[in-house]
Amino acid sequence: MNLLIVDDEINSLVTVSHMINKEKLSICQCFQAESVQEAKRYLANESIDIVLCDIEMPQESGLELLAWISQENLPAECIIMTCHAEFEYARKVVRLGSCAYLLKPIDPVELEAELLNAIHTKETKSRLKEHSRSWMRSQDVIREKFWSLLFQGEILSEPASIRHWLTGKSIDIHTDWKYCPILFVTRQWSTNIAAEDYNLFRFALRNIMLELFTEKFNFGMCDMVQFENDVNLVIIGADSISSEMYNAVGTICNEYLLIVKQYIGNKINCYIGKDIEIQEVANEIESLYQIDSNNLWNEGVIEHRKYNRMISEKQSIVDLQEFERWLKQLLKGEFLDVEKSIYHYLDYQTNIIAVNRKWLSSFHRQYIVMLSAYAAMNKYYLSQIMENEDLYHSLAEYNNGIEELKKLIDISIKALYQFEQKKLNNRDPVEITKNYIEIHLADKLDMETLSQNVYLNPDYLTRIFHKKTGESINKYIVNLRIKKAKHLLELTNQPISEIAFQIGYFNYISFNRIFTKAVGVSPQIYRQNSRSK
Repeated sequence: MNLLIVDDEINSLVTVSHMINKEKLSICQCFQAESVQEAKRYLANESIDIVLCDIEMPQESGLELLAWISQENLPAECIIMTCHAEFEYARKVVRLGSCAYLLKPIDPVELEAELLNAIHTKETKSRLKEHSRSWMRSQDVIREKFWSLLFQGEILSEPASIRHWLTGKSIDIHTDWKYCPILFVTRQWSTNIAAEDYNLFRFALRNIMLELFTEKFNFGMCDMVQFENDVNLVIIGADSISSEMYNAVGTICNEYLLIVKQYIGNKINCYIGKDIEIQEVANEIESLYQIDSNNLWNEGVIEHRKYNRMISEKQSIVDLQEFERWLKQLLKGEFLDVEKSIYHYLDYQTNIIAVNRKWLSSFHRQYIVMLSAYAAMNKYYLSQIMENEDLYHSLAEYNNGIEELKKLIDISIKALYQFEQKKLNNRDPVEITKNYIEIHLADKLDMETLSQNVYLNPDYLTRIFHKKTGESINKYIVNLRIKKAKHLLELTNQPISEIAFQIGYFNYISFNRIFTKAVGVSPQIYRQNSRSK
């Protein structure tokens, strides 16, 4: 126990302090203040259990200090000292919450008795407060259990069954209110958090959420439920749910996601439900789960009442012709082109048409079919080509969204390339590059693309190419294009601008200059000369 004695007379402070047997009363610290202002500073900065205060003081009286203690809701028991025994003083003391009224000069026996009473009152209130906290905690556990059982179907979603369960448990949840469930789903854990620390951070995430809603949601009721390790549910309720409440919830959810992203690094999505009757809560939570299952593009806060990005059956159909085209390219060894084309297709579907989980599953199955067809045409099993067993199982069991699918595609395409390399008895990357250049002569060719095709560093590829062929890659491309241009000029009547386009020159002037420099005459004269022979 900590005691504060307040009196403007120093002698009185010292005398009263010496009267108190601190060891007998278990008083740890005895603070002394000569004015109300000084007393307020002690009360603001120290843990004070009992205040022993004189009434008559200059500037502010002891009664004003009692009023301030009551206004600030401080947990201190108060004892008043005065030279006057008037009834009006006593009545004010009682009204302001003081537990005793002592007349000066102070009798040591009466002082000790009143201090013992104050200590007993303080301890009783502390026990009652702890019991109250325990009761509140048990109520929170039962409320959480109610919402869990309602969602799981253990409590029937009908008003009579719900009222019967709540009445039996004496839980104050109104069956005639409107409710709104809010689902929080952790989509990705921060890479900075070790797996063994997940439970600790789950506890932290839940506490952050609880503090924000407790502090900032000032409407109706608010309950929190943990469904699964990475799924938390908040349920708000009121006699009616207004736009103001929706806005408040949205603000709290956005602040929560921002705090989590900034200090923990997890990616969390939040789904705010519609305002519904209590018997509709289970179905609404199921709808939020379904939205999360189909959510492959959005992050942050999503409101069910505004959620209209539903995918038609037509949009959910995967284009099989694309897979046929990609398979033909794979068989030609155009692995990099296939990967880029698949990425482009997925981005288009996601950003323009939009996809759902059903579409993604269909695409994944068809991708496995394509890889299996490639393996079969090479007279192998897919498991033989995917030598990494973890990769093979990841391909078969994948179900984690667009970005994870892209990672698997990247790894599996590289595995196909490595298989092709082995099948060709470790064919020289220079020969592979020459073949790629010939096939893609009409395209824009650069060192980055060529080096990625053989998974080599651009500088290294440049060196080994020059060492084997005696010329640079750029010179090889120019010579091959000139050779093809001469062939087309000799054997076809195509316009020269069209021939230039077919061999990778999109500017006729550039083609004319390069051709003339390499051959010695312009393309027009070369065609005329070849026809006159």
